[in-house]
Amino acid sequence: MVAAKPEPRPALSLIIPILNEQSKIADDIRSAAEFCQGHGITTEIIIADDGSRDAGINVARETIKNLPEDISLVILENRVQRGKGAAVRSGMLAAQGEIIMFADSGGNVPWQFLVAGLDLIKKGTCQIAHGSRKLPESKILVRQSMLRRFLSSAFQRLAHMILPLPGDLTDTQCGFKLYTRAAAKTLYQNCVLEGFLFDLEIILSARNAGFTIVEFPIDWSWDKDSRLRYGRSTFLVLKELVFLFKTFGRSR
Repeated sequence: MVAAKPEPRPALSLIIPILNEQSKIADDIRSAAEFCQGHGITTEIIIADDGSRDAGINVARETIKNLPEDISLVILENRVQRGKGAAVRSGMLAAQGEIIMFADSGGNVPWQFLVAGLDLIKKGTCQIAHGSRKLPESKILVRQSMLRRFLSSAFQRLAHMILPLPGDLTDTQCGFKLYTRAAAKTLYQNCVLEGFLFDLEIILSARNAGFTIVEFPIDWSWDKDSRLRYGRSTFLVLKELVFLFKTFGRSR
């Protein structure tokens, strides 16, 4: 008996973490599928749920019926809310693509910008490519509220002050990041944090493992329906920041 040839890996696995995104997820899936098909990128879209209580998963399942043949959709349904980091990690570990990325739900960054990240990785410039809202060429189409801008800036200064983050990174928290398969699997299988600061843990782990991170400019629009609520999330963020300080040490 001749063994069947394994299916080729998709060129890209695109993870979209969701929490109660029933009003956004169909557009996310359709727009990503149309863009990737139009650019000849065989793509696996992974919807990584974080304990949603709305109909988002059902909406995603309905959207599957109208996808092009070279676009597949995987739904990872978690019944308990554990955090964005946990959702992204589940997607990373399940992903089959040669390049693996995650992007926030809601179309904050137009899909055209994933080409820049793909090119950086394919050319061997880096193993990890981050979209950045803070490079000179970046454009903010819809700005955050003044309070959010202030808190975000204060957090970035604090994180760089107390943690050994690469000094050339301008935007550690942007939800538009791409990885080689090897980098994604290596880093996320050991990721501990399940909340919003998982990005920082991955960056610090990548630094220790010798992976190269390069940023690229994007256009970005603030989604007023963000799941980050500073009042409710502050304690968790501070708790995770203390964990990172204890694990990775002081900035140097």
